[in-house]
Amino acid sequence: MQSLATTFALAIQTAGLGTKAPVATEKFYPLSLESLGATGIFDYIEYQNQSRGIHGRATTQQGTPLRSGFSVPFDGDCGLYPNSFGALLVGLGLQPIDTVDVAVPYTWLFKKLDICDAPYISAFLDIPDCGVGVDPYRKILTDARLTSITLDMSTSASGIAFTGFALGEENEANIPTSLQVDSDFAISPIAGSIAFSDLAFMTNPTQHTVTIARPVDEENQKMHSLFRASAEETGFSIMGEMSGVDLSYDLYKELMWADGATPDTATVTSRVILDLSDGQVVESSINMNILSAEVRFMGFRASGNDIVRCDVQYTMLDNTTTDPVVITVIDDVSDYPFVAP
Repeated sequence: MQSLATTFALAIQTAGLGTKAPVATEKFYPLSLESLGATGIFDYIEYQNQSRGIHGRATTQQGTPLRSGFSVPFDGDCGLYPNSFGALLVGLGLQPIDTVDVAVPYTWLFKKLDICDAPYISAFLDIPDCGVGVDPYRKILTDARLTSITLDMSTSASGIAFTGFALGEENEANIPTSLQVDSDFAISPIAGSIAFSDLAFMTNPTQHTVTIARPVDEENQKMHSLFRASAEETGFSIMGEMSGVDLSYDLYKELMWADGATPDTATVTSRVILDLSDGQVVESSINMNILSAEVRFMGFRASGNDIVRCDVQYTMLDNTTTDPVVITVIDDVSDYPFVAP
């Protein structure tokens, strides 16, 4: 089996927001994959060191283990493409809001849904096998939710890592009837900007990682069932980590002393706006607007003849009724199969 021919696509299970069934059969959005892992895992009840009296050998595994649970954790890496990013945001529980564009490119606003409204998704996996008469490795992960998206950006590379958790899997009986096509335009971290609107002395980093995390309860298994009953959300957060920020005394005082003359008790906060584009004529872009974030100075090290740079970390705050983050994606997706709450 050749990994370069792998298809992994996501679709919303549209029976109702927050509900599981039925499995999606159309409008799957494939990801521009670089790697993928999606292996079902059984839980076992182990009977070890069991003296059964059927022989005289001191073997530790005399009882047969019992399968007692099943789930499918999955993870992958894909290119920083706007269509892939939009599909991942939907899987992470954000709602795409159409701005009613009538032609390519389309503009979508993504906002975090309330905990009871985030949909489950289906994930289609297909790895063809070139052997004559050999079936492809093809299955659908059911009742799935993404648990994190990480944007990793530097001057030499950029990409997205994601993790997820599915309650089950099925064979190819529900092959998707349609697959969308991803945009050819990858997002470049060079064509963009990062801005802290309430900080005067922040400069661009050499590396920037943004993690959007939505952990779920992976242990909600009831008696008399092999499968988990649900994968409910247990949190939502956005954290950014920047390294290689030019160190200045002004920046240190701004973050550590709240612009005073000594260390201060005031917590440093700022609006954070990350803007990424493809730099092409037919522009695709990603804009992440965090209304308020706590910003921390994470230290520096002066060593040898190196330029002295520092690390900065920021964490989204959600302390008002206003949406804490709005992510704008410009892509060529004309319709996300989404049921509004």
